[in-house]
Amino acid sequence: MVRDLPPTQRRAATDQAPPFATIAKIPDFDAGKIALFLLDPHPKMPNMALSRSEAADIAAYIATLK
Repeated sequence: MVRDLPPTQRRAATDQAPPFATIAKIPDFDAGKIALFLLDPHPKMPNMALSRSEAADIAAYIATLK
């Protein structure tokens, strides 16, 4: 689901974030930590307002990319 962004945020592609497959291959990858990271707002990302279930689903998907 795409959510409207506040006027202070804009969508923009970045090459600073690694691909999900790269994240999944990190030796100490932990889907639980990824889910918590996704739930924590960070200034460079749009406010996604994920539920715990959505964050867990994304983390589980990333884990499949090992």
